[in-house]
Amino acid sequence: MHHRTRDGASDEPSEPSRFERLMIRARRTLVLMRRRFLLGLAYGAGTGCMTLAVLFVEHHMQ
Repeated sequence: MHHRTRDGASDEPSEPSRFERLMIRARRTLVLMRRRFLLGLAYGAGTGCMTLAVLFVEHHMQ
């Protein structure tokens, strides 16, 4: 079934491959983008709620 006895980890123990380095950078970029996206979402939801509240109050004050 398995003919290979050695895997990629035993080939190069010390230095990470270019692919691994690329994946780490991509993951870091994704985390940063997700954080920025969530911050933008929270900010947008907050301002939207404030706008709705102001409109609601103004509508009922008249």
